[in-house]
Amino acid sequence: MGLSDKLFKTRKEKGSDILSQVEESKAAMINILPVSYAVFEYIYDEHEEIIDLRYLYVNEKYEEMTGYKSKQIIGKLFSEVFPGHLEIWLPTAKKVAKEKTTVRDITYGSEIKHWLRFVASPTMMDHSISFVFIMVDDEITKQNDMEKSINTDHFLVEINKAFDSDLSFEESIKKVLEETSNVIHPDRINIVEKNDDDTYSSTYEWFKEGLSPELDNCQNRPFEHFKAWNEAVRSDIYIDIPDVQEFDFDQGQKDYFKAINVKRLILLPLYNNGKVFGFVTIYNPHPDQNYDMQSLMTTWTYIISSSLTQHNALTEFKHFSKFDALTNIYNRYGFTLSSNQYMKENPGQTYTLAVMDIDEFKFINDLYGHHLGDEILKFFAKEIREAFATNCIFGRTGGDEFCVLFKNQSMDSVVGKLNEFSLKHHVLKDSQTEYEFTISIGCAEYPSQSQDASKLFSLADAALYAVKLHGKNGCQVYNEHLALKNRSLLGFGLKDISGNIPCAIMVYQKEGEKILYANNEAIHLFECQDVDELIEIASGSFKGLVHPSDYRRVRESIDQQIIENHNDLSEFVKYRIFTKNGLTKDVMEFGRLTRSNYYGDVYYILLVDQDMLSLDQDYL
Repeated sequence: MGLSDKLFKTRKEKGSDILSQVEESKAAMINILPVSYAVFEYIYDEHEEIIDLRYLYVNEKYEEMTGYKSKQIIGKLFSEVFPGHLEIWLPTAKKVAKEKTTVRDITYGSEIKHWLRFVASPTMMDHSISFVFIMVDDEITKQNDMEKSINTDHFLVEINKAFDSDLSFEESIKKVLEETSNVIHPDRINIVEKNDDDTYSSTYEWFKEGLSPELDNCQNRPFEHFKAWNEAVRSDIYIDIPDVQEFDFDQGQKDYFKAINVKRLILLPLYNNGKVFGFVTIYNPHPDQNYDMQSLMTTWTYIISSSLTQHNALTEFKHFSKFDALTNIYNRYGFTLSSNQYMKENPGQTYTLAVMDIDEFKFINDLYGHHLGDEILKFFAKEIREAFATNCIFGRTGGDEFCVLFKNQSMDSVVGKLNEFSLKHHVLKDSQTEYEFTISIGCAEYPSQSQDASKLFSLADAALYAVKLHGKNGCQVYNEHLALKNRSLLGFGLKDISGNIPCAIMVYQKEGEKILYANNEAIHLFECQDVDELIEIASGSFKGLVHPSDYRRVRESIDQQIIENHNDLSEFVKYRIFTKNGLTKDVMEFGRLTRSNYYGDVYYILLVDQDMLSLDQDYL
């Protein structure tokens, strides 16, 4: 018979003598205290090691705490009353027995599911121990909440530090996702952002070892794919979905999650100025309980949103510092930067620079408006990209001017393509109309014609304006006989020339004789203040300016001369006109019929007031 059995047999035989060893007054006092109190006997094995505890006494508070009455547990082993929970208390009992000391501590009493502050002490009886218990759930909860808050704040500080470091943004966000995975323990973290066309694409991800990347498989997804996501985040900024198959995803998404073994999902919206621009998805998370997860993820999402917004804005700024916003090809700065970089890295290579522009582009803008002008610029940039897609750098370097650098290509190898491109039928079509335009191209070669990049541009530019001087719509290779000074001939625009020629100039359509243009001399000839007044007195038609008695004769004479002289009026046609103030003037007309891409058949005419002439009458 072991020591424990002997002791218990002796005490059992004595019956009430066991409790008599606990002073009645002391027991009564303990019973009314607002604490739980229990006395246990040590149970030993054959090696005199404590292996269990036997109940000797419990007060009413202990009964309330455990839910057991004293008669149900006195004499029973702790392991019998609370199976599987002895290991929580056995180390304390051994320490008290061995050191004859008092132990004070806090632990989680798993047998009753409460946090307990306790005091364990030797009693006056041999081989026994007393426990005093106080439930401290609120205290522990506050302490745990404080620890969670500290851990959460520390984590968020480290996340901010990652974005404020010298790392690139890509390296920073990779580090942030990796650090986050150590707290949430997911299978995958995926950041999805909205594209300009309202589709969505994955931009960054982290995945645990053993999984494969999914980034390339989640590009340009339609809005419908994320409709349920957008609906969900309207009411909350932290969506924890315990079972994705039970959520309001479409069947395709459910099948996708099932295929990649995703059951639980945390969904976090990314905001910029109150609008959702993306999501963070966390697959199969197992959050660390030492963190305030909702507070952590809410603030974490704000940090990610702010960082992505700032990064995207900076990226966009950098992009548009080098790219033309209208055509999405290099602007002048971007073209120059890229070209100089190429030339620096390839100093010995031959290359060709072409400068081109749209003929009469200002006229197109004035005639059809800037909206159509912009569409033509975008269309022309698209044509350039398609025509010179291989081994070239191209950019819009100003207005309607574009440049193409042919890398490692001589003039002889590209001039054929440039000639063909200049003579191509350039037509922008919409649902109702076709808009034709022509282009001019000038080109020069490095290093045969210049070893200086900026001078090479000037040479190609000079060749371009040589095309302009010779009728436009063509391609010119620079040669030393092109005189740059002749560019001064282009310094006179239509307004300068027509406004200073000492005769009236008018332009009108053959069909319907609609007045298209009149210079100042013509306006003054008809005694008008401006062209609008001139058009008003003529009712919009050139016919309205000619004396009715002369009109038929004038029309027949003009038509006959055009037939005989191939659209040129070889002789003056004389007739009378009416002015705004009712005067009749004798004029002489000399003109030409031409074909316009924009107006069809058009008359260009000169009108001379006969009273202003001092010529000999016989000559007239």
